[in-house]
Amino acid sequence: MRSPPESQALASFQSLRQLVRAIETYLVERNRNPKKYVWRASGLEILEKIKRAREALAEEAIIST
Repeated sequence: MRSPPESQALASFQSLRQLVRAIETYLVERNRNPKKYVWRASGLEILEKIKRAREALAEEAIIST
C-alpha cells in the first residue's frame, strides 16, 4: 500500500475534523486507483512469525498461549 503524501504524513492538525478530512481525502484518492496487495511472505512464513511472537510474549507473561 502506498503511503500518504509526505505533506499529510508529516502534518499536524488543529482539530479532529481536519484529521478526519485528510484521511477521507486520502482514501477517496486511493480508491480511484486501487491496487491489489501482493503478499511478500508465504502463508507458512507468516504463521511461523505469529507463533514466535506468541511464544516471546508468553515468556514475558504478556499473553497466555
